[in-house]
Order: sequence, then C-alpha cells, then structure tokens
Amino acid sequence: MHNIIGITGGIGAGKSIVCSIFRNFGVPVYDSDSEAKKLYKNQEVIELIASTFGSRFIVDNKLDLKMMGRAVFSNQTLLEQLNSIMHPRLSIEFEKWCILNNDHTYVLKEAAIMIESGTYKDCRELILVTSAMESRIERVMKRSYLTREEVLERISKQMSDDEKSKYCNYNIVNDETNLLIPQVLQLHEKLSCKN
Repeated sequence: MHNIIGITGGIGAGKSIVCSIFRNFGVPVYDSDSEAKKLYKNQEVIELIASTFGSRFIVDNKLDLKMMGRAVFSNQTLLEQLNSIMHPRLSIEFEKWCILNNDHTYVLKEAAIMIESGTYKDCRELILVTSAMESRIERVMKRSYLTREEVLERISKQMSDDEKSKYCNYNIVNDETNLLIPQVLQLHEKLSCKN
C-alpha cells in the first residue's frame, strides 16, 4: 500500500494552495472536496440523497449544493447522515486513485474533516495547515459568497486547530510571516526520504 500522507486543516486555512505547491513538486494529491463534488453528480448518489432527505435539495434532477450545504451545516444530524452516504463512496474512489498513482514515493490525501471522519487512520502521517481565524473567514466569504455567520457556522462544525494538532506530525503555517514554498519544500524533501 501507498505511503499516504494526510493533509488537513479548517475551512479557509489554505489547504488548496499548499496542495498546489506539492503538485508542483510532482506529488499526486487527492482532493476529497473536489472528488465529493464529482460524486454529487452521480445519479445513484442523487437518488440516495433524495431517499434520505426528500426532494428538497433536488432542482432539475440535480443537487442544489448551496441549499444542501446551508441545511446540513446548520444541523448536525443532517450532516452526519450526508457523511454516512459520502464517506464510504469517497473511500472506494480513493483506493482506485491510489492504484493509479502507485509509482510515487508518497501521495497526499487532502480533507478538511479527515480526523473527524476517522479516515486519518489510513495515513502514515498527517500535515496540519493553519491560518489566522480572520484570514480564514475572509477567504471563505470571498470564494464561496457566504455570509460571515455562515462561515462561522461551518467553522463551528469542525474540530479546532488545537484539537487537530494532537493527531498531526507536521504543521504548515499559512500567514504573511512564514513563506509557504520553503515550508512545503522542506517537508517534501523529508517525506521523499521516508520509505
């Protein structure tokens, strides 16, 4: 099996930019969020969500992800139900992806709720990306067109950085003081030496 390195961090911490730097160093990155969005277009998944939640998130035979996101991030029970549908399917897709990328020294699996979902157990080591709370809020508001309250609601559903750090081996700090590329390069060199 692969040397799987997990990369996690709260919403808006900067996981995507860190992953893009790793990709530039030739590291395959599995983006769980992007892969979930692909699965949301799968007819079987749409039907399963409709049978679980009713048709309230279905518009023109497609999932309205914004409407669903607003509902599940304000209701823990709905969020857990959605995760129980998506996580097993994402695990299967990840296993297929690993087979396609088995010629690399290590691969990265990126997920915001890796620790909460328990999928971190499949990883040899974990990287935590951290950023100041205000920077995180501003990033998410700009990219997702959410209100400050909606962003805070989503943050409240995730484990804090302090809690996540107990599970993680490395920390990449995404702020104006610490340059990202040198941090990623140093970590890439270290991980490339571990077999």
